[in-house]
Amino acid sequence: MTPQLDVQAENPGDNNPNPLEETVGDDLNSRAGEPINESSSLQSETATEQCPTTDSLSTDPARWGKIDESVRAYWARKGPESVQNKDANVKASERHYKHQKRLFSKTHFKRKHLNGEYLPREWLLYSPSTSCVFCFACRLFGEGDGQSLFESGYNDWKHATRRIAEHENSDSHRKAMFNYINRAAADGVIDSQLKKQFESQCNYWSEVLQRVVPVVKFLSERGLAFRGSSEIFGRADNGNYMGILELISEFDPFLKSHIQLYGNAGVGTPSYLSSKTCDEFIELMSNRVLSEIIAEVKVTKYFSICIDSTPDMTHIDQLTFIIRYVSPEGLVEERFLKFLPISSHTGKALCDAALTVLHEMDIDISNCRGQCYDNAANMAGVYNGLQAHIKDINPLVEWVPCAAHTLNLAGVNSMNCCTETADFFNFIQTLFNFCSNPQLDGRW
Repeated sequence: MTPQLDVQAENPGDNNPNPLEETVGDDLNSRAGEPINESSSLQSETATEQCPTTDSLSTDPARWGKIDESVRAYWARKGPESVQNKDANVKASERHYKHQKRLFSKTHFKRKHLNGEYLPREWLLYSPSTSCVFCFACRLFGEGDGQSLFESGYNDWKHATRRIAEHENSDSHRKAMFNYINRAAADGVIDSQLKKQFESQCNYWSEVLQRVVPVVKFLSERGLAFRGSSEIFGRADNGNYMGILELISEFDPFLKSHIQLYGNAGVGTPSYLSSKTCDEFIELMSNRVLSEIIAEVKVTKYFSICIDSTPDMTHIDQLTFIIRYVSPEGLVEERFLKFLPISSHTGKALCDAALTVLHEMDIDISNCRGQCYDNAANMAGVYNGLQAHIKDINPLVEWVPCAAHTLNLAGVNSMNCCTETADFFNFIQTLFNFCSNPQLDGRW
């Protein structure tokens, strides 16, 4: 038998038949609870030092001593079953607190899932010599930096339920488990039951993602909002993302079962249905799209840039960076690359920002052949405008004024010929400036 890889959170509401079983205490930051005697308080910190001798082949994990490659190789082949010590007498693990005493409960060797199923914790080891518990994978393949209490021995039974659940859901434990599995697989002796459960878990979450990813892609392609007023399945205001998943679940028994089990499980329980998962997939997809655009630009070699800035709802100026090129199929492509917050509108500052974007994307400015901006002085200035600074770097970059902006300027100048029209639009502009800057005016 070998350790289980399931990473679901333990149900803290399990009934415990042992009257000395731990409960979650108030002080979750205390490593050793509130022991009465000093020797008990130091027990967890000195678990390995209490052993009189070391033996890397011992069934007592506290006696393994220094972990080297030979020890890892031996126990990776043998597995954790023989060192769990499930039948050991745990009376010596008794610890005294202010108003009660606790000892290790063998119910910790099992965990209860949200669906009511019990599975063994085969990674959990008990040391008869130190009356502490260890993690098989972390003891052998941990970082060795002392961050995990289960590497050096843990015996705070007052908070054991919470600490054990936190540990098996921690990144360090998962990493150690993967290292153990890879090592055991390389030696060709990995337990078939462990491998089967591992593959089962991987297949389960892959099935979940096969339903989540298309929904994220569908909403992203159409520019639709993901979230609503709430993030609770079953409510009408939970947004497009959850609403589409609920719709699919009407025809998909697997997704329906998953939502029932994990949809509203709360923080700490993996579900791959949360807004955080959406954000991660959106970022992954955007990075993939951006890399494809950059690859096309490098194939076509020559390109032109279009840059403009506009304030967002928080009144922060965002520089819009667009690149234009001819695809290998002969089609003119105009692609948005990114928004870039800026604090200065000078031609030099805008030039530095544009060069930074091109450098980050590994696009050579020497292959640029065109630039298109509006007719503002900081953009079109002959000496200090953005187009002048770009041209100083690459004289082959021709500046073309924005046709839409030029037409707008022609319309404004034509309108000024009529006094009544000019006064009307000046009033509209003044009203807009007043409403868009209430903090500056202090009027409301």
